[in-house]
Amino acid sequence: MQAGTEQWIMDQKDWLYGLCLRLERRRQDADDLFQDTCLKALERAGTYDGGRALRPWLARVCVNTYRDGLRRLTLRLRHIQTRGDAEGTDTLPSAAPGPAEQAVDNAYKQALARCLDALDDKYRVPLVLQYYEGVGYDEISRLLGLNPGTVKSRLNEAKKRLRKQMEAMGYAR
Repeated sequence: MQAGTEQWIMDQKDWLYGLCLRLERRRQDADDLFQDTCLKALERAGTYDGGRALRPWLARVCVNTYRDGLRRLTLRLRHIQTRGDAEGTDTLPSAAPGPAEQAVDNAYKQALARCLDALDDKYRVPLVLQYYEGVGYDEISRLLGLNPGTVKSRLNEAKKRLRKQMEAMGYAR
């Protein structure tokens, strides 16, 4: 890991930055998280077991860095932000190509992003890891230091809360 340490992080930069965008509510905060994560990954490169997959290790460094930031900046991170399409709310594909359908789809995505941002982090982080990053229950369990049953329970509760918030905004199932 000593030689080319920067290169293996750079090879994963797009994926890692996408994870940072999903964890943070604002692009500026995602930029900071990305930089902090890269620095911590470089500092801790010696702890990486080259026989294991790199992405889960980087995801753990990123999630732990995010959690450290939460502890220091709880008030700022509880502030609900609205993200526009340029900041990642366009990840759900539009089924209809027409302008009217696209406007409705964009409004839905923005409402979903607001509802997702309003969730407590104990529900939001596992949801982001599973649905936006494709991480499985066992890996989420390892990343967050929870047992798999707790992860499943939190994901279920997160979906219920999202559904309730969306219905309250007029978006029926």
